[in-house]
Amino acid sequence: MKKQLTSAQTACTRILSGMAVVLLAPFYAHAATNNSIQALLGNVSLFISEVLIPVLFSIAFLFFLVNMVKYFIIGGASEEDRAKGKKNVLYSLIAFVFLISIWSIVTLLVNGLGIEDNDAICPDYMQGACGDDINHASGTSGGFGAVTFPGAGGGTTGGGTESTGNGSGGSTGNGSNTPGAGSNSNFGGLAELVFGTGKDSALFTLSDGGPRAMYQTPTISPTASCEAGLNTLLLANTIETTQAAFALYKDASGTTRWANLTDLHSANHVTYDKDVLDALLGSNISQLHVINTHQNTRTENLDLIMKGHGPSAADMSAMCNNNDLRITYAVVDWNGIWTMTQQADTCPYSVAARNVLPLLETYVAMSSLEATTRASELTTYRNDSVTPTQYQNHFADTATQELPSLAPEEVLALSSFYQTYASTTITYAQTTDAFCNTF
Repeated sequence: MKKQLTSAQTACTRILSGMAVVLLAPFYAHAATNNSIQALLGNVSLFISEVLIPVLFSIAFLFFLVNMVKYFIIGGASEEDRAKGKKNVLYSLIAFVFLISIWSIVTLLVNGLGIEDNDAICPDYMQGACGDDINHASGTSGGFGAVTFPGAGGGTTGGGTESTGNGSGGSTGNGSNTPGAGSNSNFGGLAELVFGTGKDSALFTLSDGGPRAMYQTPTISPTASCEAGLNTLLLANTIETTQAAFALYKDASGTTRWANLTDLHSANHVTYDKDVLDALLGSNISQLHVINTHQNTRTENLDLIMKGHGPSAADMSAMCNNNDLRITYAVVDWNGIWTMTQQADTCPYSVAARNVLPLLETYVAMSSLEATTRASELTTYRNDSVTPTQYQNHFADTATQELPSLAPEEVLALSSFYQTYASTTITYAQTTDAFCNTF
């Protein structure tokens, strides 16, 4: 029996070690095709925290169990076997402590340095380990560092250059995986939407096979018309609790087609299946639109009264990270359609441009807020501890008394200087007919 257990221990150790090598291969291959040090660090940290350490934990736990059975049950009558068993069990406990320490250090480095915001590798066998779970923390506001915003000059936002203090590093987080993340918040809704528990996250992922969450989202027929598909999403967003992603395009014959791209998703997160996009772009198609949804329940859970919810800073960042001018990007909420466009020479975003994105998101959100709540929501946002100092300072001179009288388009227009600065253009809420007539 002892020999059998020893053989089983050796065989399992070899199998688990082999699994670690196999699981590492996709990350190595992805890193080989991506010259970004940040992307490499993100992939390595994901592999260590989501694959390597759990595998080593399995090995250590198996070693612990085998030695418990081998030396304390089967060999319990032998003093020598018990002594050897105590030593091996001690080694197992030391291994547990060591692995927990390494896991904590890797997590702190990933969250502190903010290296998780990459196009992520996510093979099918990892299932829920990627995308939504890459950002482990929830709702902290750091990561912006020292920021100087360019002065817009004139208007309600004031002029000049705003120099800000040093923001401490930290995880940007993407909220909980649970639908309705951000409910029962102790902070202001607008601040939570942009920086806190309601903060959005968006990524492109490489994964074998079809999008893993495509059957957990609204159903659109591949042959549906542009209007029919968008109307389905508009209706679904009044009740859905999670985001979804789709490709809208014309095939070789000029016929409208839809494809589901939802690889992983939650209330505050969506990942697009980049493999499907690459396959579409490699075929004879035209006018490819990548569309993701923003659901009403997300803003309701933050006690916000909004008539829509446009692109987030994460949506803009994901668009620029993908950096493919053959694609048009759009966000569908429960009232209309938003579009985002970019200029090629700005991607990936510079640090300065990336720090402007939360300003754009704030203006976008204010344009959708119920007019009578804009002033109070912005005041709360400016005084909220979850809002980084530089963003509080930016809106300090905004004339809140004027906000209720502005049309949504006028509120969005306040961000025009910063849209130009980031070379990102945001168009507000088109009707389905208006959008599809240009498609």
